[in-house]
Amino acid sequence: MTRMKDTAGNDSAAISGALQQATDLADAGRSTEAIDVLARAIERHGDVAELHTAQGWALENTSPPRWSEALAAYRIALAADPTQLWARLGQATALERLGDAEAAAAAYAEAITLAIARAETEPEFLELLGWCEYRLGRLDDAVATFGRALALNPAWTAVRLDLGLVSLLRGDVDATAHFDAALDGLAGCDPQRRVGALRVALDDLDEAVAATAALAFDNRTSNVRARLASELAAAR
Repeated sequence: MTRMKDTAGNDSAAISGALQQATDLADAGRSTEAIDVLARAIERHGDVAELHTAQGWALENTSPPRWSEALAAYRIALAADPTQLWARLGQATALERLGDAEAAAAAYAEAITLAIARAETEPEFLELLGWCEYRLGRLDDAVATFGRALALNPAWTAVRLDLGLVSLLRGDVDATAHFDAALDGLAGCDPQRRVGALRVALDDLDEAVAATAALAFDNRTSNVRARLASELAAAR
C-alpha cells in the first residue's frame, strides 16, 4: 500500500524492511502485530511519513477498526510529508467512517486534485484517483480512471477488483467479468498477497452493500460475494 521514500537521517533499508514486514502481517490479517512492528520502527526512525501511513492502514484493519487512531496516524504522516497521497486517502476514509462527511468529501476532492497532477508521470496513483472518485459518487469518472490503469497494466488485480465493484454499483453487464478476471489473476500470486487482496475486496463489497440497498437484491452481488468468500477461505 505504501511507497518507500528515502528520508535523510534515517536507515532507508531498515525502514523498507519494517514496511514490508508490516504489510505482510496486515495482509495476513495480523494487523495488531503489524502495528507493533511499525511502532518500534517509528520509535527508532522518527516520524517518517511512510511508517505512519502504514500504521494508519493497519489500524483501519484491526477488528474492530481503530478509526480515530488511524486518522491521527495519517495526520502525522501528512505533517511529515504533505505529498504522501496514500495518507491523504487514508485521512479521507477515516473521516468518512467517523461520520464527518463534509470533511471527508473535501479530503477526497483534494486527493483527486493532487492525484490528477501526478498520475501522468506516476501512474500508480490511478488506483487512488479512481477510488476517490468512487467515494465521491463519481462512478463514471472512476470507471474511466480504472480503465486507464488497466490499459497500462492489464494484470493490475486491485484495480480490476475496484472496477468490478463500481461496475456492480452502476449495473453494468460486465461487472462480474471484472471480478472473474481479477480472481483468475490472483490464482498464481503469493498466498499472503491473495489473502490481503481478497479480504479487502470482500470488505469493500460488504461496505457497498450496506450503503446501497439495491445491491443486496442483485443476484450478481451474492454470487460475487460467495466466490470472494470461498477464494479467501481456500487461500488461508
